[in-house]
Parts: sequence; structure tokens; C-alpha cells
Amino acid sequence: MMEILENLDVLSLPRLDLTTIRMGGIALGAPADSIPRHRIVQAQSSAVARSRGGDGTDSEYHDAGQPLTPDEVIDRTVRSDGFLYCADEVTYKVSAGLVVGFAIYGRHLSHFAHLSSYEELLAAFGTPDLVCEEGEPTATSRVTACTTGTPAST
Repeated sequence: MMEILENLDVLSLPRLDLTTIRMGGIALGAPADSIPRHRIVQAQSSAVARSRGGDGTDSEYHDAGQPLTPDEVIDRTVRSDGFLYCADEVTYKVSAGLVVGFAIYGRHLSHFAHLSSYEELLAAFGTPDLVCEEGEPTATSRVTACTTGTPAST
């Protein structure tokens, strides 16, 4: 299997077999509980009724009026649906307890800093599989490992 974090250029392959890649050692389709717990710094779960955070205070999570600890939120996410955010600037999307997508951000994106226009992005990655127009669901509602398509330069 190819490890994306060891070779970010893998993401620009015109035909990428998603069954042959890993992100941070985790393959698509792997059980979410295979993500080392010490890497997870935050979770967002559809099983949590209400959360509060981002205002300089500690985050709070609640379900049915009962407070949840961050570990309980991670446990619920691992068993159901949501996102697991890791300290190494990788996020895993979880559905039915399985890893179904991942995203990189932060320092990993500096690898692609030379792309300064949409045309250069298309030349490097090809035509997107999915394009959302304004007012439609955003790409964040469907996190995918990468965009595969026909390279624009062919």
C-alpha cells in the first residue's frame, strides 16, 4: 500500500486506486478504532446532540442533556459517524464505524504551495469528480481521499 503522507505527489495521479492507499497508516475501509487513540485530538459525531467550543474555553459536549467527556465523543464517533481530527493535521471521516475518507491540512498543503491558480490546480490534479455550485452542498459535506479524474493537460 502507498502511504500518502510519505509521498504527497500520489494525490495527483490521474488514476488512483483508493484500495491501494493509506493516510497516516490507515486505509480506507479500515475500522475507525484502528486509528491510534493518542493521535486523536478532537472528534465530531452525529451522535452528539450539542457541543460548544472554539471561544477560548474548554469544549463541552452533550447528548440528551447529559454532559459527555471528549473520550466519550471519540468512542461514539469511532462506533458510528463523524470526523476524527488528529494532531498530525489529518482528519478521518467515519461512517458506520469505518474510515470512508480523509483530509490533510496545515503543513501538508505546503507541498502544493506552488499551485497559484485554478488552472494550475486542474493541470496538477485533473478535472474534479464533483463540482458544487454556490448554494449546493459543500465539499466538506463529502470528504474524499483525493480527486481523481482526467488530467487537464492530456
